[in-house]
Amino acid sequence: MDAFVKRVVECPDAEQMAEVFEMAQPGWLEELEAMAFDFWDRPDVDRGEASALLLRMATAFARCGHSPRGARLATTLADDAMASGDLERLAPALGTIGVLLMDSGQTVEARRVFEEVLSVTARSGDTGSRARALHNLGLLEAMEKRDTQAVACFEEAFKQAWQAQDLQTAALSERFLNLVRESPDSPSAPSPESSAPEAPRHCPGCQGSGLVMKEDYGMVLCPDCKGACQI
Repeated sequence: MDAFVKRVVECPDAEQMAEVFEMAQPGWLEELEAMAFDFWDRPDVDRGEASALLLRMATAFARCGHSPRGARLATTLADDAMASGDLERLAPALGTIGVLLMDSGQTVEARRVFEEVLSVTARSGDTGSRARALHNLGLLEAMEKRDTQAVACFEEAFKQAWQAQDLQTAALSERFLNLVRESPDSPSAPSPESSAPEAPRHCPGCQGSGLVMKEDYGMVLCPDCKGACQI
C-alpha cells in the first residue's frame, strides 16, 4: 500500500493517476480516500499544494468510475476554500466539480458552476482556471449545437490559456475551435455519456433514502453516509 500511495502522489496529472488507480488492490481506493481526508485535516498541511493534489485525485477517481469518491473530495475542498475566502483555491475546486457534473451528464448544473468559476476568476485574476472554465463552456455550447457561442468560448479560452502558459488547454481549445469552424453541422465534442462511466443512480450507503440537494454545486448528497449521489 505504501508503494501504491507513493506512485499516486508522484503522478503529475489525473490521467496518469487514473492509470495507477486501475492497478489498485481491492480496498486500496477506499483506504486512499480516507488517507486523503486525514491528510487534508492535518493542521500543518500546505492548503494550496494539498488542494492541487487532491483535485487531481478527485478527477482520477471519476475517470476510473468512482465519481462519488471524486465528488466527496472536490466538494470538501470547495467548501473549505469558500469558507476561508481563498479564491485561488476555490476556482480550481469549482472547475473540478463542473467537470464531474458535465461528465455525468448534468450539463445545466455544470454550466452554472463553470459560470461561477468565471465570476471567481474575474476577482482573483486566475487566468488558468478561467481558461479551463471557458474551454468547458465551449464544449457545452458545441454539444448543444450553438456554434457561434462555442467559437467565442474557445477563442477566449485559447487567449487566456496562452496568457497563463497553460499549453495543454490552449492546444485543446485551438483544436475544438477548428473543429467547430470547419464542421459546424457535425458533433464538435464527445457527449458526456460516451466519454465517461455512467453515474450511480443511488448512493451505495443509503440506497437513495434521505437525499438532500447541495445547491451550491448541483450535487445530491446523502446526509447519512456523506456519499455524493448523482441521481
